[in-house]
Amino acid sequence: MQTPRNLIIVAIVIIASVACGDGPAGKQATQDCSATPKEFLTWYKANYDPVNHIQFAPLTANDISGYYRVNFDSVAKYQQHLKASGYFSDKFLADQLQYFKTVSHELEQSHQNDGPPEGLEYDLLLYTQEPELWLTDTLQCKPVDGQKGTFQAVSLAGTLRFYTANKSGKCQIDSIAPITE
Repeated sequence: MQTPRNLIIVAIVIIASVACGDGPAGKQATQDCSATPKEFLTWYKANYDPVNHIQFAPLTANDISGYYRVNFDSVAKYQQHLKASGYFSDKFLADQLQYFKTVSHELEQSHQNDGPPEGLEYDLLLYTQEPELWLTDTLQCKPVDGQKGTFQAVSLAGTLRFYTANKSGKCQIDSIAPITE
């Protein structure tokens, strides 16, 4: 009757692991992600300069067309910064890459060479031309009723909705959307 005893031992180990927060069924796996938006904003404030000094569509002397074009090497560098933060899911990064492809297509069609490049004239994470308002003072961040993993953050710059998901025991941002009311 060694087998039932082994099953009891395995069950006790699993229950202890869950209770102590170890392993995939522990604390991380049941984490509600409520701290993720604020933690991201803190990270973004500390990393704002290296992330946002990447030019996605520079006009260069080497480009004989004279029009804005998305530089996908710069986009890759930008996405590496975001991925390294740990705050963004693969879905977020794929959606953002698709956005850059759409902007690239639009720039190719419009032949824009004056002013900021259309679609890239604002902070792509905070949806504002005044990101310092988000980075200096987020007034509140709270869960959205009835929407698991969804949080609304409010600052002087406006309101953002963060959609989060627990990916392999780590809360990550799947998308960010500006809320206009």
